[in-house]
Amino acid sequence: STPTVIEFNIFNDVNPSSSIYCLKDLQKLQLINTNLTILPDIKNFQNLTSLVIQTDYGSIDQHLPSGFGQLISLLNLKLSNIKNLEDLPDEIKYLIQLQSLTLENIPSFNKIPDESIGKLTKLNTLNLIDLPNLSNLPSTMINFQLLRQLEITKTNITNIQLDTLTSLNSLKITSNLMLQTVQIRNLPLLQSLAI
Repeated sequence: STPTVIEFNIFNDVNPSSSIYCLKDLQKLQLINTNLTILPDIKNFQNLTSLVIQTDYGSIDQHLPSGFGQLISLLNLKLSNIKNLEDLPDEIKYLIQLQSLTLENIPSFNKIPDESIGKLTKLNTLNLIDLPNLSNLPSTMINFQLLRQLEITKTNITNIQLDTLTSLNSLKITSNLMLQTVQIRNLPLLQSLAI
């Protein structure tokens, strides 16, 4: 029987083979400093629990393929230094197991779909870092009752209202130059606050 590949890392590879999409048993995938095209075939990774994409040289379009919504086992998603991405797809609502979401250094990113992100009720870590075109937080964040760690740094957000995030333990809101108001209420477990 063929050995099963469950973890795959591509580092500093300018033209990696897209045959990676055949590795249906993958659980962890890191694409760092590579221009692998994110194809609709990403839906093959039904067992993937961790996906890190960092520095994509513009290979990701303004929008992620809808196949992203089929990564139903995903626990950890990190997108960092992505040149053209503008938003998350509505299909993100199907990633209901997701526990950690990091969006970092994505200069064109401007929209988190409210209703869809609100379905990610198992999130315990949310990092929104260096997103200079993001001006609104999702209104559905009250659904994140398991959220323990939240960082909002270097965004264009003007108003932050955090209410009744009963598990929130660590909150960091720094270098948001357009920020005018911060309202924080009912965060009974908050231990670490940086503003």
